[in-house]
Amino acid sequence: STSRFVDDRPPRPMAAAPKKVCRAIAKWVCYAVLALLALLGLLAAWSFTTPIPEGTFFATVFPLTRGIPPQTLFGSLVRPSTPPVPADMLPLARPAKESFVALAGTGDQMPANGLGMCCRASAYDDESVRRTVLWYLLQGGRHIDTAMLYLNHKPIGRAIEQAMARGVPRREIFVVTKLTERAYAQGKATIDALLVEFTRELRLEYIDLVLLHAPKAFFPIGHNWANRSCTNWADCRKAAWRALAAAKARGVVRNIGVSNFDVPQLEEIAQLAETADAPIACNQFMLSPLPNCLDRKSVV
Repeated sequence: STSRFVDDRPPRPMAAAPKKVCRAIAKWVCYAVLALLALLGLLAAWSFTTPIPEGTFFATVFPLTRGIPPQTLFGSLVRPSTPPVPADMLPLARPAKESFVALAGTGDQMPANGLGMCCRASAYDDESVRRTVLWYLLQGGRHIDTAMLYLNHKPIGRAIEQAMARGVPRREIFVVTKLTERAYAQGKATIDALLVEFTRELRLEYIDLVLLHAPKAFFPIGHNWANRSCTNWADCRKAAWRALAAAKARGVVRNIGVSNFDVPQLEEIAQLAETADAPIACNQFMLSPLPNCLDRKSVV
């Protein structure tokens, strides 16, 4: 007969050590996430004590994501990430087959390719910004895109002044900046003062193109409607456009446009543009294969 052996010993319990390790890892991951959220919360709260909270937040977070100390926290102690421009460098020729876009209303020729001064660590360190823009202009670039939100008008202005001193003609330089939505409802006098401040910071007699940066707030907090001259974003956009149209008529700005607007918002401004003789020069927005915050109908 065949013998059968049955192992009636109780099953061996799983080793306790791996379970403890897993629990410990999970616990420390949770602690790290909570600490990160707390730090972001403190950073956001501190940002809202500054004149342009979104700008301060971005100018702090972008460098931190690259392991670079932000200028907003460490000031002049930040080491520039852009190499210095040689003192004897003179302007090089512009690209041989440079493309341009004719802007509605004035027919001004905007270079199709430009230098965006946002959303990277070197865009929020004044000395890196100055060096970057000076390199760009001396190597034949002419289109510079900045914004009130980026907090870098002053170093860009220094670079433009230095490039002009080395032989780059002002008439060839095309500067774009943007008015943050927080300024829309502060009234025409405030917007007029901001535009004058922009020209002073950028060291220019006029600005080639000024855009309304967004149709409404980037962050839906920190907006006290009680202190505004308008009660909704549609009215605020219209008030800001009228102020820009008046600035264009005075020659402080040559062209005016919008950024990140969808079709209904464009149509709303287009009606004002016709009556004010200030056509929308452009609608600037990000075009990416990745999903973004804009309605696809914006691409017209």
